[in-house]
Amino acid sequence: MDKLEESKLVETLIHPVHRRLADIVLKHTGSVDSKNSPVFSYECMTMLSYDVLKEIAQCLAVNADFVYRIDALKNLAFHAHTMGDMAWQQDLSGKIDELQAKCKVKGWYS
Repeated sequence: MDKLEESKLVETLIHPVHRRLADIVLKHTGSVDSKNSPVFSYECMTMLSYDVLKEIAQCLAVNADFVYRIDALKNLAFHAHTMGDMAWQQDLSGKIDELQAKCKVKGWYS
């Protein structure tokens, strides 16, 4: 791997629910765009079964909860920082790291 390729390798966050949503899209797409990425159109959505749509809704609910919890902790950590409470800020940062560690993978940044 050359330096350019190494510079594109980054640590990214992929929550398991994001991976499941990607699996659903890849399974139910029939075409790709000019960048060889799957095209998931409105027409694809209208052809999905009730069970698949229900699973997508569940994934979106889990995603919303995850984002809400991360954002709430980050807001509290900022508040702790502005108050000068470094112990609280470190505790909150640890909780954020724990949540994010559940979805860390190495991947290519495109």
